[in-house]
Amino acid sequence: MKALHIGKRIKYLRQKNNLTLELLGKGIVSSTHLSNLESGRFTPSKDILKMLSEKLGEEEDYLLLLDEYDENLAESIEKLEVSILYNLSETKEIISKIERRKYIFHIQQEVQFYLLKACYLLKNRIYVELEEYEILINIFIDDDDLPQNIKKLYFYYLGLKFYIRNELENSYNFFLKLIDLSSNNNFIAPYKYNLALICKKKFNYPMSISFAKEALEIYLDNQMWDKVGSTYNFIGVTYWEQNNFEKAMKYLEKAEKVQDLINSKKLKASVFHNLGLVYKSQNEYEHAISCFSKSIDIKKGINNNPIISFRALIDLYLITNRTDLAMKELESARQLANNKIDFYLLQTIYSDIIEQNGDLDTSITLLSECINFFEKEMDKYHLKNLYNTLGDRYYSKKKYKLAAINYKKELNLMEMS
Repeated sequence: MKALHIGKRIKYLRQKNNLTLELLGKGIVSSTHLSNLESGRFTPSKDILKMLSEKLGEEEDYLLLLDEYDENLAESIEKLEVSILYNLSETKEIISKIERRKYIFHIQQEVQFYLLKACYLLKNRIYVELEEYEILINIFIDDDDLPQNIKKLYFYYLGLKFYIRNELENSYNFFLKLIDLSSNNNFIAPYKYNLALICKKKFNYPMSISFAKEALEIYLDNQMWDKVGSTYNFIGVTYWEQNNFEKAMKYLEKAEKVQDLINSKKLKASVFHNLGLVYKSQNEYEHAISCFSKSIDIKKGINNNPIISFRALIDLYLITNRTDLAMKELESARQLANNKIDFYLLQTIYSDIIEQNGDLDTSITLLSECINFFEKEMDKYHLKNLYNTLGDRYYSKKKYKLAAINYKKELNLMEMS
């Protein structure tokens, strides 16, 4: 039995039109036989397909030409896949071009498009529209015997989906499978970069750097300078997380040189932010403040979310006892927050301001609310530091048992990773 057969398209159209098996089959075939057609146990005749298409209000060819391969569409789908991996800014236009077609006749090409559109929606966090495509994917993909080109896209979709859900082990496994399935280095490089991101979130920094360097080699061989710059930047900040400031600065300086070559404002903003982190860790606070401020200004100019840089800047103002400036920057940041994660990240920094102003009880309450949110999100990356901070605050209140509970939660996170 073919993994992608006409029955799946019939099922999709039936559900799209809110029809039961009995209503669609009435006057054409029995509901039992229609169920067998949808499951692929039997292949419908052309006459049955014509009658079904008429009842569904669809063109006959959509049910008759499921093996009609379109070379021009294949080229557009390939461009779409590359844009999702490398340049998301081009993706919307390619999708619009494909969607101007009323039908995609070839069933494999149709499923390829559904999967790629779902990946685009995942990367842009467009969850309402994503629900529709997840329904389509569940109809068309319900077994393991898939063509390799479909399986590859399906694994990429699942890898992204689990990464966004913070189900990192599942995401890791699907990206590893993708590398096994792929022979093209231009696809393997972004898969390895994704593995680097996952390992960093799991606090496995050596493995993260290893995957990033493997991706970097491919990007350098192909002179993909934007990817080279972003990977240098990533390796730099990962070394910073290991407190290896010398290597962090070395890679961030390399990223700066690439930025000068390609003039990418997005990369420039990110490098400034990460340089700020290194300067901050070395107690060079004024240099750090300058870097974070520059990062915020650039991000605002290109409509890139600056919340992470605001948080770092506010924290520096608290360290240097400039609470009034910290509060001023927090108010500016709040105006730019556009989702719950941003809101609660800013609430964590607000709890720091409250604590510095002497209201330890309120800061503990507020921080506990933020932790509850990130626990529901299974966001281990942010929880690690939050558990430690809450533990310190309970310790200051001489609530040693509660402090120990939070320190233990932090340790458990590290061990689980």
